[in-house]
Amino acid sequence: MSDLMTDVIALGCGLVGKFVVTKLCEQGYDVHVVDLQIPKSIKSNPKTSYQEGDIFTIVDSLPKAKVILNLLPGSIGENLRPILIKLGIHIIDLAFTETEPSVHDSLARQYKTRLVWDVGIAPGFSNMIIKREYERDREIKDISIKVGGNPAKPDSGWSYMAPFSPSDVIEEYTRPARIIKDGGGRYC
Repeated sequence: MSDLMTDVIALGCGLVGKFVVTKLCEQGYDVHVVDLQIPKSIKSNPKTSYQEGDIFTIVDSLPKAKVILNLLPGSIGENLRPILIKLGIHIIDLAFTETEPSVHDSLARQYKTRLVWDVGIAPGFSNMIIKREYERDREIKDISIKVGGNPAKPDSGWSYMAPFSPSDVIEEYTRPARIIKDGGGRYC
């Protein structure tokens, strides 16, 4: 790790990563971004610093930070998890993978860090917001969350898109979902 310091390290700056980095900067956080290519809008933001290249070759030169956001496609993010844990920085992990990240629990305890996993935008963060609102107002009886790559202005053309890594979109529809109910995990 370098001697530089930042609030947040964002690994990945694709569709979701760019959105998350932009929102964090708007909230006043200093964000260090790592990806193969960084969008110009992120490079020119005064709240960001960045490194372009392969994360597996850059990881040892990352600045110190309070938290790392794993915003990488699932298969890349999964391979990076143990390396990130060994850095001893808390990790918020949006990389949805077939392997349940709890397999890294003992390693995270050994390095005195936390790995908060399956925290996508929706599902994930949206569910946290719903839980918070339910705790404030227990009268909530029904909630509907609509997520997808639908165009803001539908047309007859090909205006639909994958909202994140296309391989991860396909996997979200083809592998079992992880559900926590009454404190226990299950797949369906």
